Amino acid sequence: RWDMEEMERRAKERASREKELQEEDEQRALGKSSKKKSLKAAPTEEAIAAEKSERLILESAIGKTQVVQGGPTGRAPGFYCKVCDCVLKDSAAYMDHKNGKKHLKNLGVNTKAVREDVTDVIAKLESMKRKAEAPKENKYDLDARLEEVKRQEDRERAEKRERKKQKKNEKKGDDGLDDGGMDPAMAAMMGFSGFGTSKS
Repeated sequence: RWDMEEMERRAKERASREKELQEEDEQRALGKSSKKKSLKAAPTEEAIAAEKSERLILESAIGKTQVVQGGPTGRAPGFYCKVCDCVLKDSAAYMDHKNGKKHLKNLGVNTKAVREDVTDVIAKLESMKRKAEAPKENKYDLDARLEEVKRQEDRERAEKRERKKQKKNEKKGDDGLDDGGMDPAMAAMMGFSGFGTSKS
């Protein structure tokens, strides 16, 4: 079941990475810049963005105990980090690892602060000043909005009145036929003339 060649290859890679990191740390401790560049290709910005946008849903397991299978073989319990090829035992350690130096370095994220000079600061301040002084076109004016709503409501009421008038006129103008389409003279002859009116 064990893929000995795969495990051996990973162990060699891990050992060489650790050795390089140790050499870099020693060089840094001595105050020298490391001349060796990492053999690992720098990840693209898309890969970094994908790693950062990966949503960790750990809130659903608060207060619960569960064994999480991790690692490439699925044998070691815990949370597996593909970037660093390591297994962490719990979610707190996993989150610490995700935000830690080692993981960010393996991702290719530069965690060092960039030193800005005076011209950069002045340019940023000027751009912020221009942005603040620029007239805001999307500024919300409550009074104008209320007036617009009132005009709209008035228009709708007027249209409704017009429709009612049209319906009433259509009802009256049915070719002189009243009371369910009967001729008024015929209705009077049959004795239907007095129903529903206050006139006698």
